[in-house]
Order: sequence, then C-alpha cells, then structure tokens
Amino acid sequence: MMLGFIMVLAVDNNSFNLGLHLKTEAKKFKVLGYLRGGETGWEFSQKAIDFVKEYMIKSLSPCR
Repeated sequence: MMLGFIMVLAVDNNSFNLGLHLKTEAKKFKVLGYLRGGETGWEFSQKAIDFVKEYMIKSLSPCR
C-alpha cells in the first residue's frame, strides 16, 4: 500500500522508504487534514486525493 511503508533495497544495499506514510494503524498515526477514521474505515479528504493523484503522475513521469 503506497500510503504506508514501501521499503526498497537499492543496488548498494541502502534501503529507502518510498511510501507516502499518511497513516500507520499500529501506531495510531495519521496526517491531519488528509484522512480520518470513519465508521467503515479510513476516509480521505479531497486534499489527500489530490496529493495522491499528483504523486502518481510525478512518479510515472519519465525522468528528465
């Protein structure tokens, strides 16, 4: 899930977290203004949706 941790191991054996880290249920962590816990699960604000869209567009764009 891209909203939590996405650990990647590089060729030089360094690891990087590429996730957005908007929430961590185990630590009860969330970024205010982006999401909240609702009765049926997590509810994302329009700000969070726009952020994820921009992140995906930029991450899928070719490097220049």
